[in-house]
Amino acid sequence: MVIAMPKFTDEERARIAAEAYANLERPVPSGLESQSAPQDDRPCVHEILRTLPPTEDPLARWRREAEERQVRRERVQARRLTDAEAATLNRDMREHVAREIAATRQYMRDLVDTAIGEIAAVTGELAKEHDEAIKRLDGEVANLRAEVKAAGEVRRGAFETLVEPIDVPALPLRRVR
Repeated sequence: MVIAMPKFTDEERARIAAEAYANLERPVPSGLESQSAPQDDRPCVHEILRTLPPTEDPLARWRREAEERQVRRERVQARRLTDAEAATLNRDMREHVAREIAATRQYMRDLVDTAIGEIAAVTGELAKEHDEAIKRLDGEVANLRAEVKAAGEVRRGAFETLVEPIDVPALPLRRVR
C-alpha cells in the first residue's frame, strides 16, 4: 500500500497552476523560439483536413443519386422496343432459327446418305463375293452327289456279284391242340 504524502500545500499548488496558465497565455519572446523544443515536420491535423476533399452533404448526395437513377431509367425506357418492333424481331428470330434447323437437318441427311452409300457399296461387293462362293459350292456339291451316286452304283453291282441269294427252308408249322 502506497501512502501519498503531499509535497506541496494547497497554496503552493494554486500558485503553480496560476503561473502555468499565465505562461501558456502570453506570447513566446522572439529569442526563445530557437531554444524551444525541435519543430515536428509532420503536418498538423488541420492541414491534413484542409487537403481532404470536402464531404458531401447526405441530402445533396441522395438527390444526385436519385437523378442518376432517373437518367438510367430513361435510357432503359428509350431502349425498349415497341410492340411492332418486338413482333418483327420475334418473327425474324423464328425464321432464322427455322433456317438453321433446316440447314442442320439437310446436313444430317447428307451425312446419312453418304454413309448408306458407302455401306451399300461395301455390302454390294460382299454380296457379289458371297453369290460367287455359293455358286462355286453348289457346283462342288453337285459333283460330290454325282460321285456318291456313281460310287453307290458300283458298290451295289459289286455286292450283287459277291453275294448269292440263300434259300432258307420253311419253318415247320405248329399244331394247335
